[in-house]
Amino acid sequence: MRELISSCAGLPWNYQPRSKEARLCEVLLDQIATLDRSPVDLPVPTDPRGLRIVEMLKREPSSREPLASLAARVGASPRTIERIFVRETHLAFGAWRQRLRLLAALELLAYGEAVTNVALDVGYESASSFVVAFRETFGTTPARFFK
Repeated sequence: MRELISSCAGLPWNYQPRSKEARLCEVLLDQIATLDRSPVDLPVPTDPRGLRIVEMLKREPSSREPLASLAARVGASPRTIERIFVRETHLAFGAWRQRLRLLAALELLAYGEAVTNVALDVGYESASSFVVAFRETFGTTPARFFK
């Protein structure tokens, strides 16, 4: 990626379509599209049913309401909601929900809340399960994250 960026940065802005320069830039764009999203990026679906679920969960990130129940509340099947999230956020619904919880946790931790309280406030059953999910997502423990 670094070499592609470096090569493309040195190209003139007015290169010809279908030239070797254009193809190189297309390769760079293809590679960018395959990169993992940042763990602090929380894409939101545009479908109204998905958006209603997002609004519900943002109001209460600790909600343990199952997908089937959430889907029924917005007039969709669980499978439809799962498809919407995968198509529009590139995350499975469960992964999206976990990321929402972890981002809510980051905010609480930044204000100095205790890890155990934060874990319970965002819907984890224990501090240890929260720490495991946090480490898998951010690569470090909550205590080390802010140091």
